[in-house]
Amino acid sequence: PNLNATKFQPSSHSHDVLATKLTNIPKGLRLHVGLLMHYSQNDLVIIDERGAKPVDHRVVAERLMADLWGGVSFLNRFSVGLLLPVALANSGEKGFSALTLDEGGGLGDVDLSFKAVLLGRDPEANGMGIGLALDGRLPTGNEGAWLGDDKAQIFPQVLVDASLFGAQAALNLGYRLRGAFLIDEFSVDDEIDMKLGVESPRVLDSVSFLGQWNVSTVAKEFLSDRNSNYSELDLGVRYRDERGLGILLGGGFGMTEGYGNVRFRLFFAASFDPSLAEPDEDGDGIYDKNDSCIDEAEDYDGFEDTDGCPDPDNDGDGVKDFEDVCPGD
Repeated sequence: PNLNATKFQPSSHSHDVLATKLTNIPKGLRLHVGLLMHYSQNDLVIIDERGAKPVDHRVVAERLMADLWGGVSFLNRFSVGLLLPVALANSGEKGFSALTLDEGGGLGDVDLSFKAVLLGRDPEANGMGIGLALDGRLPTGNEGAWLGDDKAQIFPQVLVDASLFGAQAALNLGYRLRGAFLIDEFSVDDEIDMKLGVESPRVLDSVSFLGQWNVSTVAKEFLSDRNSNYSELDLGVRYRDERGLGILLGGGFGMTEGYGNVRFRLFFAASFDPSLAEPDEDGDGIYDKNDSCIDEAEDYDGFEDTDGCPDPDNDGDGVKDFEDVCPGD
C-alpha cells in the first residue's frame, strides 16, 4: 500500500493563502500558473509503541518538492486548477518492517480542483464571502516513495471568508474521502480537515504578510491516534503587482507528532495570473478603458449606448424613461 507523506500542498487557484481557498476570484477571464518549491524534514515519522519504550522511525526524513500548478478563472465566480507535485529529493530510514522508502525523486498524486463562489465579496472593501470547493486527487504517485495513495481521493470543502480594512481571513472545512491505509498499527482513513488563513493589508501597494494553520485528523479516530493527527503553522510574505506577477517566501513547522508534521518547512513560490480578456467591471460588454461608468452597466435602449453609462431619462425632461410616453422627446 502507498501513502502520500506530505500533507502540505498549495492551492492551484489564484489569490489564495497557501492552501487556504478564498472567495475573491479575480474578475474576468484570467489564467494562473505557478511553481512552489518547498524543503521539509520529517514528513513521515512513525511512533512505534510496541516495545517498552516508544521509538521514532524517520521513514521520510528529508524531502524537496516542486509543486507546479495552472488553471483559469471565469465569470467572476468560478475557478479550475490543476496541480502537479514532483519530488526532486527524497530520503529516509530503511528497514523498519514494511515501512521502507525508495529514495530519489518522482511524481506525486495529480490534483484537480474546482472552486465556486456563492456569495462574492470585494477584497478591497469590508465584506463576507461563501463558496464551495471540490478537489479530486488521482493515484499517480511514485510507488514506494511515499508520494501518493493507492486510490483516488475526493475532497469537498466549504469556504467562508471576510475582508476588513484591507485584511482577509478565511476558514475552510472539508472531509477527505480516501482509501484506508494500514501497516503495523499505523493507519490512515477518511479525514476531517480545517484550514485557517489570514493575509494582512498590503504595504506599499504590493506586499502583504500571510499565515495559515492547517489541522486534520482521521475521522473515526478523531484526534485519538497521534500517528495520524496533523497540525502545521506556516507564515510568509507575498509580493504581487498589477501585472499579475507574484512572489512568495516563507516557512513553517509541525505542531504535533505523527505523519505530515514536519520539523520545519521552507518554501518559495512564483506565480503569474494575467488577464485573458480586457477588464469589464460592470459586465455590460464595454471594456473599462472605454467605459465612462465602469461600476454601472449600460442600459442599451438605443440612446448613447456606446459610452457605458445607463440613461434613465433620455430626453432630460425629469420623467424616467419607463414612465415617459415619449422617452425620446
